[in-house]
Amino acid sequence: MSFLKDERGQGATDIFNIFTSQTFGIPSILFIIIIFVLAFLLWKYIWWSMLTRYQVAAAPYMEPNAKAALQWYTYGKKVQEKQLEMIDSQRLWYITGRKMQEIQLEQMKERKIKEELENHTKKAGTYYQKGEFDLAVVEYKKALKLDPEDPILNQYLGMTYYRQGLPDKAIKEYAKSLNIEPNNSNVHNNLGLALENQDKIDRALEEYKEALRINPNHENARNNLNRLQESK
Repeated sequence: MSFLKDERGQGATDIFNIFTSQTFGIPSILFIIIIFVLAFLLWKYIWWSMLTRYQVAAAPYMEPNAKAALQWYTYGKKVQEKQLEMIDSQRLWYITGRKMQEIQLEQMKERKIKEELENHTKKAGTYYQKGEFDLAVVEYKKALKLDPEDPILNQYLGMTYYRQGLPDKAIKEYAKSLNIEPNNSNVHNNLGLALENQDKIDRALEEYKEALRINPNHENARNNLNRLQESK
């Protein structure tokens, strides 16, 4: 064929020159492109065929592995849930333990206060019976610091002040006691005595009457009322 040699007899073996010559123009380039496309499609077909065969061949082995993986995943989730439950349980036990500890400390504190309160009240009563009213006042005040809402302590402190000859202080303590417990007939009677000591006769009569209204069988209040009415 004439395209294998040029006019000078030299071998024309350069394919690129052949296909880009005037003899092999644009149609030859399209032919090359078609060849490359067909080769690519063939390669792709072969590759997909091999991949499909591999998947088919590996399927019996992959399915058990997939099941095992799913089982391990499910087991892992259950373990994680159990761990979270344990953490929640431990947290709950910690909170419960803290609350129990706080309750125990509060109970210990209350017992200690109660013991100290009883101790001061007992000492104050002993001093009162002995006529040592100054010491009794000190103990009653200590007791009131521990329990300022106990009206009986104010009543006893008022009685101690009255025995000391301090009716004004006694009146203040009786008033505090009645502010907490207004229906105490004994305090109303004692308040009447303190008011009578200050020559506040009308107010004293009112307190004696109030004591009898609360407790009609209060002997001291009736005797004080009768005595004061007769002396007027």
